[in-house]
Amino acid sequence: MSGASSVIASRGNPVSVVLIASSLETIIASKEAKRSPQLKESATAALEMIRNGQGGDRPREIFEPLRLACDTKNEKLMIASLDCIQKLISYSFFAETVNPALQQEMSAVSPPPSPTTAASTTGSAPMSLADLVTHTITAAYSESTPDSVSLQVVKALLSLVLSNTILVHHSSLLKAVRTVYNVFLLSTDPVNQMVAQGGLTQMVNHVFSRAKVGGPADGVGAVDSPITPANGDVVADIHARLAREGVVLPRRKNSATPSSSNPVTPSSEAMAFRTSTIDSIANDPGASGIPFENGDSASAPPTAAETSPTSENAENEAEDVKQPALTIRTTSSTPPGSAGLESNLGTPAPDSAGQPQQRSTSSAEQFLPRQITTNDLFIKDAFLVFRALCKLTMKPLNSESERDLKSHAMRSKLLSLQLVLQILDNHLPIFVDPTSIIYSSSSDERTPFLHASKQYLCLSLSRNAVSPVNQVFEISVEIFWRVLMGMRTKLKKEIEVLLNEIFLPILEMRTATLRQKSVLLAMLYRLSQDPQALVEIYLNYDCDRDATENIYERLMNIISKMVTTKATDAKDAAAKEPVETSAKNQKLQHGPTFPPSPNTAVIGGKNAQDSVASLMPGFTEVKLKRQSLEALVAVLRSLVVWGTGAGGGGLGTGPAGLSATNGTSLRPTSNGTLDFDSRPSSTRIRSSTPDLTDDPGRFETAKQRKTTLLEGIRKFNFKPKRGIKFLIDSGFIKSSEPADVARFLYETDGLSKAMIGEYLGEGEEENIAIMHAFVDILEFRDIPFVDALRMFLQSFRLPGEAQKIDRFMLKFAERYMAGNPTTVFKNADTAYVLAYSTIMLNTDLYNPQVKNRMTKPGFLRNNAGINDGTDLPEELLYSIFDDIANNEIRMKDEVEAAILNAPVPATGLGALALGRDLQKEAYVMQSTGMANKTEALFKTMMRAQKKGASKPSEQFFSASHSVHVRPMFEVAWMSFLAGISGPLQDTDDLEIVEQCLDGFKSAIRIVCVFDLELERNAFVTTLAKFTFLNNLGEMKAKNMEAIKALLDIAVTEGNHLKGSWHEVLTCVSQLERMQLISNGIDVPDTGRTSKMKRLPAEDLANESRSTHITVAADMVFSLSHYLSGTAIVDFVQALSDVSWEEIVSSGGSQHPRTFSLQKLVDISYYNMNRIRLEWSNMWTILGEHFNQVCTHTNPHVAFFALDALRQLAMRFLEKEELAHFKFQKDFLKPFEYAMIHNQNPEVREMILQCLQQMVQLRVHNIRSGWRTMFGVFSAASKSLTGEQLITRYYAGH
Repeated sequence: MSGASSVIASRGNPVSVVLIASSLETIIASKEAKRSPQLKESATAALEMIRNGQGGDRPREIFEPLRLACDTKNEKLMIASLDCIQKLISYSFFAETVNPALQQEMSAVSPPPSPTTAASTTGSAPMSLADLVTHTITAAYSESTPDSVSLQVVKALLSLVLSNTILVHHSSLLKAVRTVYNVFLLSTDPVNQMVAQGGLTQMVNHVFSRAKVGGPADGVGAVDSPITPANGDVVADIHARLAREGVVLPRRKNSATPSSSNPVTPSSEAMAFRTSTIDSIANDPGASGIPFENGDSASAPPTAAETSPTSENAENEAEDVKQPALTIRTTSSTPPGSAGLESNLGTPAPDSAGQPQQRSTSSAEQFLPRQITTNDLFIKDAFLVFRALCKLTMKPLNSESERDLKSHAMRSKLLSLQLVLQILDNHLPIFVDPTSIIYSSSSDERTPFLHASKQYLCLSLSRNAVSPVNQVFEISVEIFWRVLMGMRTKLKKEIEVLLNEIFLPILEMRTATLRQKSVLLAMLYRLSQDPQALVEIYLNYDCDRDATENIYERLMNIISKMVTTKATDAKDAAAKEPVETSAKNQKLQHGPTFPPSPNTAVIGGKNAQDSVASLMPGFTEVKLKRQSLEALVAVLRSLVVWGTGAGGGGLGTGPAGLSATNGTSLRPTSNGTLDFDSRPSSTRIRSSTPDLTDDPGRFETAKQRKTTLLEGIRKFNFKPKRGIKFLIDSGFIKSSEPADVARFLYETDGLSKAMIGEYLGEGEEENIAIMHAFVDILEFRDIPFVDALRMFLQSFRLPGEAQKIDRFMLKFAERYMAGNPTTVFKNADTAYVLAYSTIMLNTDLYNPQVKNRMTKPGFLRNNAGINDGTDLPEELLYSIFDDIANNEIRMKDEVEAAILNAPVPATGLGALALGRDLQKEAYVMQSTGMANKTEALFKTMMRAQKKGASKPSEQFFSASHSVHVRPMFEVAWMSFLAGISGPLQDTDDLEIVEQCLDGFKSAIRIVCVFDLELERNAFVTTLAKFTFLNNLGEMKAKNMEAIKALLDIAVTEGNHLKGSWHEVLTCVSQLERMQLISNGIDVPDTGRTSKMKRLPAEDLANESRSTHITVAADMVFSLSHYLSGTAIVDFVQALSDVSWEEIVSSGGSQHPRTFSLQKLVDISYYNMNRIRLEWSNMWTILGEHFNQVCTHTNPHVAFFALDALRQLAMRFLEKEELAHFKFQKDFLKPFEYAMIHNQNPEVREMILQCLQQMVQLRVHNIRSGWRTMFGVFSAASKSLTGEQLITRYYAGH
């Protein structure tokens, strides 16, 4: 070949002549070139330019023969031309420099059926070369395209989309994504499927990666995206990446494929699914009933003709791009058919005050649009792709065949859900960053990316999170987890709806499967490990009066209930499952689980149906209880971390950082909001409040107000009059004026509709006035009669008494006539009678006790002459009859309650014989109602947000104070106690016991730090009972673990135990008793029965003498000098009480128990160096106790006490006492008390001997003590034997 060896492209990249010439020569030599002069001429001209080293500045002329070759549908030519196009793309041969605004306009233009190098025949703006290339490649694919051509199409499109120089936007980008999506779904070749799936993943990732947020990014060079391999071998790159991940692709047998004369015909299922699903990325703006932003329902699904890959399809794609009205133009003119931004994407971005910015209508601004940057186009591209994927996830799976993992519908749903999850995983900043804005060129209007996309994301979750298909449900839960972690500051109300209406009800539903509940518990376990997320859920929902549910409190109650529910398969599971299962699978159970790849090769494998189940252990009730317990304990751990300031800081403001427990972290973004970071992190940062002050007192007040409101609602639902009075007194109802009471009844959630009806229907003058004010709130203007009646009867439940119904109907008729003066009704009597008649018709048609149903003629006769002596139009009466016959007037609340409370069908042999899963059918029925209700709530919410009706309750509060833990624990402590004590009582599994005891430690830590007396007594007392030290014969290994836990608590929480020291020290005393009994020593205990005196098992006896227990028990006393001045008093008081209990229970024996008395002496030694003020408080208790013990009737007790008191006195008298103090006098008072009150001569003699020793050894230090000593001598001299004692005493001197 003569001529140049390379061609210089417009971007300066040299392109080999051989690369292009070989393809052009193949085209010229083909039979199709001989049949098509246009093809041959263009190919010949292009080849001549290439050989002469020209054409680099005329890429369209080089591209024209390649485009025409693709149109021939010849397999060989298509492969050659597509391969050449793909390589030219990788060398940036088709790169053009286009103004972003012009690029936007060209991207919205539909490519014509036969694109030309100039403007289209309609005279519109010329297509960009990137759009022309995209259209050519996508048009080369159809249902019958051979696999080899399909693979080449994927390679070419992947190179095109990933190119950093040839930028594809909007409709062309959607077409490229759609085509690769179709290849994945329709191809029967597993290699093509895997390559298409990997390519689609890269394309979506690139679209989002190139959209920069957090600062200006208006240059293409700033795009950070995957780079196509230099040799253009995209498939090899995908193979290598998948191989590194452990995915092995089957090898293609032969590269030869059927010729174009014998195309591959897809199955009928593929054709049918393509008609309804595949092209919805670009064709179906509503996507199966998805509401538009203005609340209208979408149009019908596209027909088969509309889904064919023709120019009409391309026009639909362009129209779909125009639909959100994000087209950026350089003039202020609006093309016909394009809607305004405000009607399709919701309200503009909120200003600093939280209110939507109003659109300016000045003519100057219309002609001064914002300058569009390339990054603006990238952000819009990301939104369009995300919206399209969300729409695909919402396609319903109505039949069992569609729920099969191999079906096209299921594979489409799984792939789209996985892509949505991947986007949220890797590109969350584009959603939450305030600089991520979609701009309008015709005005100064802005729409945040999250505001534009959240409706599609939330609706996708509402439909898929109730799916009975496990794989769909699991990935939906993962998507919600990303939303909860990364977007909770932005989607406060949306998260509330999803939790209240879907996820928490599924945990409570009896028809939900164990697997579904296990997946949800795994997600909640991860939530439980995030202290800040837990606290913020409490602040934003439990402390929010407008939130219908206390989500945190309800969640704790649900988890606790799941822990304590008796497992029906507990024995079987315990017999079959080894104890180690939980420890080995703990990480697996709580980590994220993902469905299998939607590739048919993976789905069709040997264990395809169990591919996900293999990731997690068997779903039994026992394991569900274990998961619930772990989640509950994780909550307690998180509350300890947040409440105690672990990692730094103090109780007032919280620590600066928290240790991460789940490998994830929250990082504050530039605007102070939280971002989710999936990378491992060593610290977790408490972010500061974005806009509002985190005032604990404010939240405490708000919580109290909400609790009071709920109490008032409860009173009203039980006794309406009493409830109204309570609510007025509490200030929730402004006054007793009828208008104020009616407004409260109309607007407040949680009130019983039946009780509202009863209260409004009362015949008292006050109730009638409130009823009239209530009806006046309703607006019936220009509403059909039956619709107005339905609205009226939805606001309360109509009472059954005729007089009450009569009063309601009279007021309804008056209100309806006031709002519809042009109605056919001549007066209010007509509306009154017809309303009454309609209610009777509804009862007649739907009451099962009525045998003879009313007919149309009968209804017509009943209403004859009611319009002031004349008849109403028959058409009106017939329409009313048909409306009621087709749709019963029934309260929505009752319908929803009936669905959710439907009985669980039996799953016996009858159900198996029919081949039906009745539980699954019941779940589908219930979940459908939940999804419909959730979707309706989202529609209402979106309409309110569109109108700018933002409430203060929608503002999100971030947590920073640790004191929030106190009210959080107070509202849920009973659930915590039940949840961790139930399993401790029921199981002997030491791993579960360890979990429960860990929960006890955390709970007691919280109650001690925040000084919650009632809760502290409950937890410590419960744990003390689980030691079984009062019933040694029944003691097990778990009880020994409880002893260790209690001793550890005593050592670590001593300063805060207060009155709970009594239970702790009682257990220590009983532990010493157990050790004595185990050594064969007979311990006297008059209060014990024979059962209580049974010996413990030998292994437990040895364990009681273990180093851990012995050291911990000794540390309780030896470390007492570290207790605070207040805590030591509580400790001494408790030890004195336990000591007296020991003496009372064993005082009649020769060897009474004096363990605690000895410990009192020990701690007196340890604490004698305390300041005098603290010691005086201690001795007040100790002295009184020694008074009791020294006068005990058992001389052995008195002797031991006197000797102990002597030792302490000798130690105490070592300290010098200053003049005018009386510390020694008070310390020696027990000797005087014993001398007076104990008549035993031996005891008295010992008292004098003790004093004698003190005088002999400490005479120089005695000061105020002499007064007490002489008092002892005086008391001794008054007794019969006292004179002898005194004589003997002085004789020694």
